[in-house]
Amino acid sequence: MCAQKSVKNIVFDLGGVIINTDADNLGRYLHKLGMNDISWLSGEPFRTITYEFECGSISPESFRQKVCDLGKIRLDEPSFDQWWNSMLLDIPTARIRTIEQAKKHYNVYLLSNTNETHYNCFLRQFQSVSGYNSFDDLFEKAYFSHNLHLAKPDKKIFEFVLKAENFNPAETLFIDDNADNIASAQSLGINCCWLDRKELTSLFQNGLLVE
Repeated sequence: MCAQKSVKNIVFDLGGVIINTDADNLGRYLHKLGMNDISWLSGEPFRTITYEFECGSISPESFRQKVCDLGKIRLDEPSFDQWWNSMLLDIPTARIRTIEQAKKHYNVYLLSNTNETHYNCFLRQFQSVSGYNSFDDLFEKAYFSHNLHLAKPDKKIFEFVLKAENFNPAETLFIDDNADNIASAQSLGINCCWLDRKELTSLFQNGLLVE
């Protein structure tokens, strides 16, 4: 169940929940450049490098170099960042309005796996669409993996937020589109809503969670 009468705090994921994403754009972009072998995009080495970047344990420069070496691609910094950001799509304003309404009834927070390059990109988009200067202007607090040096689905990132905000897991709802992240949060007693092919706005009515 997504709705829980005991919920006081709602923690939103970003990618796939608030901002639309399409990771397949990475492959499409490379195909357009004439690169046919993109099988490495689905391999464990690429996932490991990406996870390191999301945890802030490697710099954007190191990430670019590691990925270019792995995929045998040659892109300058602006082109690489354009490719990497191609998976970020739009932020529907209806979702921003939904969170604004929810904020009247709940403590709303953001917890996102991201990285420095993506953050710089979607922050500009968020500012343009929402009219806010930062995510902390919409949320009580926005937590990003590359700043925390922790990333989902590691339980430690959920434990960090629970402790930092003094949250009771039973009074907290986590909304994410990733099943592994949901399972990790649930193991700590956090209420969860797996937004699998659902629209965020459908979970709320007049700012309240739909029963």
